[in-house]
Amino acid sequence: MVGFIPLDAVGPPGERWAWGLLSAEERIRAERRVRASSRLEFTVAHALKRLMLAEATGADPMTLRFAPRDEHGKPALTGGEEGFDFNLSHTAGAVACAVVSGGGAENGIGIDLEAADRRITLELADRFFAADETGWIRAQPQPDQAFLAVWTLKEAFVKAAGRGLALGLTAFSVRPPPDQGPDPQPARLLRQEGEACLPQPVRLWQWLTPSGHRVGLGLTGPEVEQATVTVRTGWPGLTRTGSGHESGIG
Repeated sequence: MVGFIPLDAVGPPGERWAWGLLSAEERIRAERRVRASSRLEFTVAHALKRLMLAEATGADPMTLRFAPRDEHGKPALTGGEEGFDFNLSHTAGAVACAVVSGGGAENGIGIDLEAADRRITLELADRFFAADETGWIRAQPQPDQAFLAVWTLKEAFVKAAGRGLALGLTAFSVRPPPDQGPDPQPARLLRQEGEACLPQPVRLWQWLTPSGHRVGLGLTGPEVEQATVTVRTGWPGLTRTGSGHESGIG
């Protein structure tokens, strides 16, 4: 399940409710953010995390507790609510959270979210991406959009692997789907080397939201071939749109 919240759909009541869901430690982290927009992103993202995991586990969202899963630092549920993996992403104007059952050493999920109008420098691809990805990006009619498509997929992969950027962005190559719309479309993992050769299969998806945000999703685990992706836009209590809208794909 993926929850997606456009922040322009969050009014003052939703922001207050989100703040009330956070732990004391999360509130301290939110207050450290200087810009009001950044505090809103953090607050809504972590409230969404709690709401989605509460729905998945049946627990009270305010009682959920988290700790690093391993030495790589990816957060995990504790206190008897283990068995789920989750990941957050927030950017200008939107936040997203992805949750999957069966979280653990062999299962992981990662999500990355970027505004499609974000300004980028193509030289970043030369510095950080694999050569085949850089060549593909520069050959596209809209190289900036191609860069963001590759970037969100690579971020989703390393987050699903649970090792962050230390995994090495040149140790694997991805290819975005040819058609980008509001529904998740399968992307391809072209190559894995070294630490990026994960012990379990990997699947990738990508889509472009109506709000103009590009989303990359990665999932790894022994049963990913049977996985389906459901996206819920909006969330009761957080947004003005009530129960939200759901879409899904295999």
